[in-house]
Amino acid sequence: MMIKKSILFILIIISIFLYGCGEKETFVAKNRKVISEKGEILIGVGWPIAGNGESFKNGIKLAEKEVNENGGVDSKKIRLVIKDDKATITRGLQVAHEFSENPNIWSVIGHRNSYISLSVAGVYQRNGILMVTPGSTAPKLTSLGNKLLLRTIPSDTYIAQNAAKLALRSNLKKIVIYYEKNDYGLALANAFEDYSNELGISIVDRRPVIAGSKTEFRKDLQYFSLLDFDGFFLAGVMPMVSDFVNFARREGFEQPIIGGDGLDSEDFLKALDTNIKNVTTVSVFNPEKKSDKTRNFIKNYIKEYKSEPDMWAAQAYDALNLIVYALKNSDKKTAYDIVKYIENMPEWNGASGKHCFDNTGNLVEKDIVVKTVRSGKFVILSEGVINNE
Repeated sequence: MMIKKSILFILIIISIFLYGCGEKETFVAKNRKVISEKGEILIGVGWPIAGNGESFKNGIKLAEKEVNENGGVDSKKIRLVIKDDKATITRGLQVAHEFSENPNIWSVIGHRNSYISLSVAGVYQRNGILMVTPGSTAPKLTSLGNKLLLRTIPSDTYIAQNAAKLALRSNLKKIVIYYEKNDYGLALANAFEDYSNELGISIVDRRPVIAGSKTEFRKDLQYFSLLDFDGFFLAGVMPMVSDFVNFARREGFEQPIIGGDGLDSEDFLKALDTNIKNVTTVSVFNPEKKSDKTRNFIKNYIKEYKSEPDMWAAQAYDALNLIVYALKNSDKKTAYDIVKYIENMPEWNGASGKHCFDNTGNLVEKDIVVKTVRSGKFVILSEGVINNE
């Protein structure tokens, strides 16, 4: 056991050094073929399933079922290999190496957390595995020259800029930034502050959330009560975001709260106190979208799981279907060929809307969906580009 732990520790250090040092990786050591020796198409999935990841798992399993019921890809069935990365770098790297050791896995859908994706992306590239992340939003991820990486969710910069434009449009010109102290929260907070300064929005104060405890919330809110501000920008994920919203409202803070996509989930809604209002999220999934793909996805999801899908279910569903679309339409059948096909293809439409990619694998021109909480549900306010006016 000690030997295994020592080997894993060495692998972690090597992986972080090779991909986390900020230098661009421009090589592809291997180029895995898509079809396994058994005539099936294996795709790995790395995600924090046990930590609010059930809807994601449901969405990707639904996509797998539908693809296989409709003949698979050239009569070859898709088989998902799902592993829980437990939202930790140690387990995430272990998952990445386990996938890499399986010669039949050529693509991985994952991971949720940017700090994990930044650590494992180099592992996948060196082993010729295409990484498609529907959840990691760190801007740095697509700037390191990885040739086998696609991101199917907008970056923190894009989300934060639209959140700042929403604040200005809502006449909120004095903002307190409250952010979770991790890669996601910090990147989102920084991007929001930078763009707010360009728009003339005053950042009255910004504070990190360390523990997310009631004691910490109470102390910070006591300080905020001395400030003159119009609203909060909340940068974090569950359960911190719902805990803070509930506590702030119980303490009498009625200022509007704007947050990123970390607020957009059924788990967030379920955790809120009754009658919570004036909480808005800037996200990417509109369940009311007038699209056959969106309507069919929602109908089939409800039929399969007896509940409505959230953003993460749609992200998972679209990630697998995007790969399948490329497999069916590309002449070449290796990981590198597939990623180049996706980067160069015309826009592809999924349950969450259109997908276009640049040559770094970054999602571009994604419509922003603005939702607010009313009577325990999300109400769609707008979809599309948010203007500065």
